[in-house]
Amino acid sequence: MARVKICGINNAASAELADEMGADYVGFVLDDSSPRGVDLSKATEISSVLARSIPVAVVTGNTSRDMDAYAVGEVAGIVQIHKELITDDDVLGYVEIGVRVIPVYIYRDGFADLSRIIGLAKSFGRHIEYILIDAPKNLSGRYSYNLKLPIGVYEYFCGSIRPCGVAGGIDDSNIHVFRSVKPDLVDVSSGIEVSPGIKDPDRMRRVIEVARDI
Repeated sequence: MARVKICGINNAASAELADEMGADYVGFVLDDSSPRGVDLSKATEISSVLARSIPVAVVTGNTSRDMDAYAVGEVAGIVQIHKELITDDDVLGYVEIGVRVIPVYIYRDGFADLSRIIGLAKSFGRHIEYILIDAPKNLSGRYSYNLKLPIGVYEYFCGSIRPCGVAGGIDDSNIHVFRSVKPDLVDVSSGIEVSPGIKDPDRMRRVIEVARDI
């Protein structure tokens, strides 16, 4: 059984729906340059409607410096760091104030630098919620099942590091192929949207149902 994160939510209604449907995590993006981006005020509003789902703040290389670790930690007890070349200092700033971290491994043509993210996970151990693999944001092509990465890449990643999360073009029509991967978590965002940040209820429900059988 895989856990589910519904990510890129930018409104309380979609967050509440994800919570009611049993999503394990609800993610919001603290990045003004993203079409799904929210500020701290909106992030607080989203977090406040969650009864069961765990709020996850996604920070990127474009997240405002005004949103320091303390400010982010006020709205979410878990932070996803989604940027190239995550350093120990990136993680330490959150760990020091009791915030758990989801480092993102952005895959680019091979696993030559996988040891770096594995080492980071070992260094911070119990402070790591899971490690997420994703495709580069500027990727234009798609692979089998309309995924942003080949299924073999996901299989290798989850065979190398645990707990592992998978992201990149996942939706209700292709989530079933991850049965061979057996990820600990499936991260879904634009694949089930009506418009940026607004999730389709039926597609969200199907994703959560299939993930429980992975």
